[in-house]
Amino acid sequence: MLVTMYRIRNRRRFTRLIPGICLVVFLQVFPDAAVAVTTQTAIRQAMRLTLQRNLPEAERVYRDLATSSPEVGLPALARFLDRTGQTTKTQHMLADPSIARLPVLLRARVFVAAGRHDEAIAILRAARDASDRYERVSLLANELIASGKKAEAAS
Repeated sequence: MLVTMYRIRNRRRFTRLIPGICLVVFLQVFPDAAVAVTTQTAIRQAMRLTLQRNLPEAERVYRDLATSSPEVGLPALARFLDRTGQTTKTQHMLADPSIARLPVLLRARVFVAAGRHDEAIAILRAARDASDRYERVSLLANELIASGKKAEAAS
């Protein structure tokens, strides 16, 4: 009977550990899952702060997001600065040398998010890298259509 009680107690301890072990294994196998949750949480927080008109705090969240996840954060920051009328900060951001070193597609997305469609089209046209050609051509076609140049987008 004592042995049976020992096994039951240990089984309970083991069943308490299973969720924690599963979480650790899941995050080891899918490390991007934790980043995605954090990115979405940060975007929601920044949007909530923007709606509350707490713009300095919202900008801080967007800048933190741009540092931790540039693919999502930089376009979001550019859009935030443009939509809140912070044109000087937008210009400084776009003129920053670190933006010029970004991959072509990400740089074009930042310019699109900032409302600079002509510059984004110029960036996409000047690109010669074949690795992301489909995405670049799709973005270029969409920008040309949005600019009212449907005939040019069709060619």
